[in-house]
Amino acid sequence: GIVMGGGVGISVMYNDEDVVLSAEHFVAVLMKLSMEITKSANNGVALADAVIAVPYWFTDLQRRALVACAEIGQYHMLKIVNETTAIALGYGIYKSAKGLFHATEAANVMFIDMGYTGYQVSIVSFIQEGMKVLATHGNSHLGGRDVDDLIVDYLIQKFKESTKIDVSQNKKAILKLRAAAEKAKKTLSPHGVTESAVSIECLAEECDLACILKREELESRLGPMMNSLSKPIMDCLAEAGLESTQLAEVEITGGCTRVNL
Repeated sequence: GIVMGGGVGISVMYNDEDVVLSAEHFVAVLMKLSMEITKSANNGVALADAVIAVPYWFTDLQRRALVACAEIGQYHMLKIVNETTAIALGYGIYKSAKGLFHATEAANVMFIDMGYTGYQVSIVSFIQEGMKVLATHGNSHLGGRDVDDLIVDYLIQKFKESTKIDVSQNKKAILKLRAAAEKAKKTLSPHGVTESAVSIECLAEECDLACILKREELESRLGPMMNSLSKPIMDCLAEAGLESTQLAEVEITGGCTRVNL
């Protein structure tokens, strides 16, 4: 939906009425909820200060919108930082506290962050008393969701083969397929697991889905995605003027990194 001023709005049911909230208002509600969860998980101690991390491609307008969200949600926000910088800081503080960096000879570390909807790669140079971001690249439309979509397409195909029913436009069925796809993806994540059974009762027209997703099938469908994953890595190396052999370490993080990509 559209809210006053032309911004993006999110339609929700509130007191049995359809209400359109601004994106800032909606995110502020989530922030407020996160504060309550934090308080209950820490014996009633409330969150004092917060630093919010955002994807590096966020614009100034988007960052200002988050400041507004924090004000609405009563967050005492100290700073907005790029997620890639936050990851590097967490890594650097830990290593520096243990004295694992050289005083003058920099260690170049690549961070690969694979989330559900976005993919970020950065190279950061560390010395014992400081760090410098050398390069950051990524893809704002690439993540674990794309793996799920590939599996959903496969399950739609298998269901159609067995029942002659096409559920590609059936929203309720797609929700069930997405849940099953994510479960299958996680099942195939550990090393040595070669297949995952998928079973959904009454997917559509009282017909069930039962099939096997093999690792080979998933990997064959992931081919084009693999090329997209490698490009930001090569772009980072080129911008930083480094060869892969000059990297001290490669750290992989993010919610979708357990998947064998």
